[in-house]
Amino acid sequence: MISLKKTGLVIGVEQDLAKVSVMRQSSCGGECSSCSGCGDSKPTIVKVKNEVDAKIGDLVELQGSSNILKLTFMLYSIPLILFVVGLVAGAIVFKNKGYANYEIISFIIGIASLVISFLILKLIDKKFFERDNSLLTINRIIN
Repeated sequence: MISLKKTGLVIGVEQDLAKVSVMRQSSCGGECSSCSGCGDSKPTIVKVKNEVDAKIGDLVELQGSSNILKLTFMLYSIPLILFVVGLVAGAIVFKNKGYANYEIISFIIGIASLVISFLILKLIDKKFFERDNSLLTINRIIN
């Protein structure tokens, strides 16, 4: 099982939630001169359930749930699948109807399908967080 662990700094507490500032890690492991891909990375602020009673200023370890892999798969696969389906369906339908420029029309339908996929992902995102499924939880207080 793939486990995601990050450290972050608690910058705020609201009821049973903690606002945690998490620094993004570079893919090169901090050797930015070797990859030239990092630049200035800004921290990401996440709200997580505060089940360990962390206070402002605490350094905490965050644990990712298995839902992260499912959401990542949906994030990349749904737009790709809908784009290809729209492209192929448009090409088949408009080629069979005898349109001369069926490639352009099918491409436009593919782009429209891509836009629709982003709207679907936005709805999934809202529904997911309304159900209060946390992607990250505070595993422990480091100091």
